[in-house]
Amino acid sequence: MNDKVCIVTPFHKSDLSDNEKLSLKTIQKHFKNEKNF
Repeated sequence: MNDKVCIVTPFHKSDLSDNEKLSLKTIQKHFKNEKNF
């Protein structure tokens, strides 16, 4: 169990950071679109 968690955690962390960046970009785009309207 511990071994699996150790191997999986780094991947999850990297995925999370990438997802957060993507979500931030999409949110910024949405805000820009709303401001344009």
